[in-house]
Amino acid sequence: MATITNFILSQNPDYVYPLALNVFVALIPVWSGIRVSKARKQTGLKYPLEYHPGVIDEKTDAQKYLFNCTQRASQVNIPPRSASVFAFIQTLALLYSNSRSCR
Repeated sequence: MATITNFILSQNPDYVYPLALNVFVALIPVWSGIRVSKARKQTGLKYPLEYHPGVIDEKTDAQKYLFNCTQRASQVNIPPRSASVFAFIQTLALLYSNSRSCR
């Protein structure tokens, strides 16, 4: 992997920006998981429960409500988008680097 990256960077040094962006995008699910772990610890929810059971009132059980929101945001939004974002960034980077090298 390192030799492919070195080869691409030797062809076009600007390709480091999409690589850095991909690293950042890869760290978003890690950050999201850390937030869920902290929220789980604050509310005392034990594994294997995914969400706090039952109907939770936003005003009386604010921590439980926020945990459920944090868990939902982590689970629904971040992982499915990661692969498509990686592919999109890499495709644009390759197209941009190819068009720039032709000038």
